[in-house]
Amino acid sequence: MQFNYSALDSYEFELLSRDVAQRLTGIKLSCYTEGKDGGIDASDYYFGPNVRPSVVVQAKRWIQRASHSKLESTMVALINQLCSCDNLPSKSLIFAVASGVSEAFQQRLSTKAKSLGVPDFQLLDSVKLDQLLSDESNSDILRKHFKLWIAGTNVLQNLYNRSFFVGCDLYLADISERKSLFVQTELFNRAVDILESNSCLLITGDPGTGKTTLTQMLALQMSADGYRVLYSSYYELESAISASSPDSGLPELIVLDDFLGQNFLDVRPGLLRQISRLLFMVKKSDKRKIILNSRISILNEADRKDDSFHRLIRQLDDQLVYIDTSSMGLLDKARIFLSNLRFENVSQPYIKALSEKVDKDKAGCVKICEHPNYNPRVIEYCSRPEFIERCDLNNYYSAIVSRLNNPVDIWKNEFEERLGEEERVLAYQLFSFGRGPVRLSHLKTAFNSRIKLSSGIDCSIDCFDRAIKRLKSAVVKTVIIAGELHVAMVNPSVNDYCAAFLAENAPESASIVETAIYANQLETIFKVNTDRPVINALKLRAIKGEVLSLEVDWPTPWLNLCTEHYVCFALQQIIELLTDNDSEWVGSLLREMLDSENPKAWESASLFLSGSGRGAFFNSTYYANLFCSYLSLSHLAKGTSFLLAFNLLESLEKAKKILNISNKAFDCLLLVLKAEADRWLTEYVIDSVESFGNGRDWESEYQPSMYDCYIEDWETFVKNKIHEVLVKNMNAHSMLCGLCDELGEFLTEDISLDQVEKVVEDCVSEYVWDLRLEYEDDGEDCNDGSACDCRYDIVKYQNDTRAVERLFIESC
Repeated sequence: MQFNYSALDSYEFELLSRDVAQRLTGIKLSCYTEGKDGGIDASDYYFGPNVRPSVVVQAKRWIQRASHSKLESTMVALINQLCSCDNLPSKSLIFAVASGVSEAFQQRLSTKAKSLGVPDFQLLDSVKLDQLLSDESNSDILRKHFKLWIAGTNVLQNLYNRSFFVGCDLYLADISERKSLFVQTELFNRAVDILESNSCLLITGDPGTGKTTLTQMLALQMSADGYRVLYSSYYELESAISASSPDSGLPELIVLDDFLGQNFLDVRPGLLRQISRLLFMVKKSDKRKIILNSRISILNEADRKDDSFHRLIRQLDDQLVYIDTSSMGLLDKARIFLSNLRFENVSQPYIKALSEKVDKDKAGCVKICEHPNYNPRVIEYCSRPEFIERCDLNNYYSAIVSRLNNPVDIWKNEFEERLGEEERVLAYQLFSFGRGPVRLSHLKTAFNSRIKLSSGIDCSIDCFDRAIKRLKSAVVKTVIIAGELHVAMVNPSVNDYCAAFLAENAPESASIVETAIYANQLETIFKVNTDRPVINALKLRAIKGEVLSLEVDWPTPWLNLCTEHYVCFALQQIIELLTDNDSEWVGSLLREMLDSENPKAWESASLFLSGSGRGAFFNSTYYANLFCSYLSLSHLAKGTSFLLAFNLLESLEKAKKILNISNKAFDCLLLVLKAEADRWLTEYVIDSVESFGNGRDWESEYQPSMYDCYIEDWETFVKNKIHEVLVKNMNAHSMLCGLCDELGEFLTEDISLDQVEKVVEDCVSEYVWDLRLEYEDDGEDCNDGSACDCRYDIVKYQNDTRAVERLFIESC
C-alpha cells in the first residue's frame, strides 16, 4: 500500500519517523526541536547530559525526489554536526525521507556513514515506510497518524456506506472537502483517549475555535474503528433517537452537532429532558458512544436553566473537552495556520514572507500564533483567495494582524464594502432559513419575493443567479443533497454576522417577515429582532390570512414540523410586547390552529397558551374565547402533556372569569379536560420511572459476587431486582399523590389506585425490558502503565518558537 506523505506537515513526518524508528530499534525515542539538539530530530527518551544517545533519527519531509548530491551532503553535514556535539549514536543513525531512493544509492550512503564512524546507518525512504506501515503488526503506528491513513485508506468510503445522517448530508460533504485541513493536535489525542474509555464526549468552546472540525475528525476516527456514525443536530433529536439501532451489527457513534442549538432561546426544558434520556440510553449500551458539541455560552445557559441538566453536566466533567485557543500549544496553532494556507493553495512567497523576522527575534508566523485573538475561524478567513487578493506580499503579515486585532470586522467589511444590495439581500434570506443547507429552488423563491420591495434591484434580469455566482466561495457554498442542489453559509461566522446585523436593523428584518414564503423564516427573524416594525409586518400578514398558509422548508420531512410550530415560536418571542390592539389578530391565528385537524398544530398552540402568559393578550376576551369552545378546548387538551395540564385548568378558570360564564357551562367544559386524565397518568408514570431509573448504576448495585447468582443468569437476575425496586418505589398511593400534585385534585378524582397500579406495572415492565445491561468483572485491576504506552504521546518541543519558524521554512 502506498501512503501520501505530502498530507503530513514536517512536524507530523518527524513524529511518524520517530515511531517507526522506535519500532525498528526497540528503544523508546523522543522528538526535539532545533537548537541545542545538535541536529537530532529524535533520540533516546532517557538520553541525558554527557551521555551519547544509542539512536538518532533525522527526518526530512522531501516530497519531491532529492538529488543524490543533496542526500549525501545532508547526511555528511548531519554526521559532522553530531560529532562536534559528541552526539554520534552508539547503535544506529536513521535518516527518513518522504520520497523514494534507489537501493544502490542507499548502499552507497551506508558505506559512507560507516567510514565516518557510524556503526549502523539506515535510510527509510517512502518505499520502506510504505512496507513497514502496511504490515499488520505496525497497524498501531498507522492509526496514531490520523492524516496519513485518512489520505491512504478507504475510510471515507466506509463512512459513506455505514453511516446515517439525519437531514444533513452537508456534513459528509464537509468532511470529504475539508479532510486536508484536519490537524492532529494534542486536543484531538485527548478527545480520542476520553472517547476510548467513556461512552460520552462533550466538546465545548467559543465560536470559531474548531468544535465542528474536531467532531468531524473524531467521526472519521471512530468510523475507521468500525463504528456506524449517526449524525444529527438538536433540530432532529427525535429522529436521531429513532434511527439509532445498536442491533445493526456494528457499534454506533451518535454525533449531535450544536446539540443545544445556536441561540439561548433554543434551550428549552423539553430539549434538555430529551438529551438526558438519550445520554442514559447511550450509557446503558455497550455498543453506543456519543459526541456532543455546543458553544460554551449556550451550555452555561442550559446549565443555569435546568437543575437536572446541571447535575448531568457535573457528572460529565471528566469527559468534557473545552477548546480554549488561548491555551492551545503554539506549535498546534502554527500547524492549523499552515494547513489553512495549504488548503487554499496560498503561493509559496506568501508563506515564506510569514517565516521572516518582523522584529529582532520572532518571525511573523510566530507573532500571529501568539496573538491573544488567535482563532481558527479568523485564520481560515485570512487564508482565503479573496483576502489575499487585497494584500501584497509585503503587507500580508500586517493585514492578518489587523484582522486579529478586529476579528468582528471580518464580515462587516465584506458585506459593507464588497457586496452589492442583491448579494446582501440573498445572504440575509439564506440566514432567515435557519441552520443547515437550503434547497436552491426554495432560496430562489424567497429571494425573488423579497426583492420586490427593493427599488434598487432590477427584477427584469436573473438577479438570483448573478448574486449566487458572486457570493459562491466567499460567503456561501453549494452542495448536492439527494440529487438536489442546496446552498449553505461558507462559515458559521457569517450567520453570526447576519444575526448581529438584523438584530439592529428593523427595516430589513421587517422586509423578510413581510415577504417570507416559509414559516421557519419567521422563527429565525423573531429570535434576533422583536422591534415594533417587525411585529407590524407579521400583524399585516395575519390580518390578510397569509401566515398559516406559509410553507415549511426542512430537509427532514419525517419530523413533521408544521407551520403552526414556527408561528407559535414567533408569537412567544413578542407576546409581552403586544398591546390591546393586537389581541384580535393573535386570537384569530390561534383559533385557526385549534380548528384544524392537525394534532401538531394543537400541540404548538397548547405550548403557547398553557404557559405562564403575560401581556395584554392573556387578559383579553379573544384569549378567553379559545377555552370556551368545546372543539378548541378538546384539541387543546389533546395537545397538552401532563406537565402543562394544571396550567390548562388554570387558563380555563381565568377564561371563566373574563367571560363570566355560568357554573353549569363551566362544568361541562371541565369534562373535556377530565377525558385526558388517563393519558396524563401514563405520561406521568413513564416520566417518574425514567427519572428514578436513569439515575441508578444498576450494574454496580447488583454484581454477581454479592448474590448467589451465576454470571450466565446475571442479566435476568438484575432485571428482576430492578423491577422489584421500581415497583416498590413507584407504589400506587405515592404515584397518585404525585399526580394529584401535578394536575390538581379535580383532574385526578376519578382515577383509582387499581388503575394506577396497573399503569405502573405496565410502564415498569416496558422500561426494564428495554434496559441494556453490561456486566463488568472488576476483580482485576487494569495495568495503567500499559494503557499509557498505547496512547499517542506528543512530546512538546523545548523551544516552540524555533519549531514554528522551522515548520514554515520547511514548507516553502
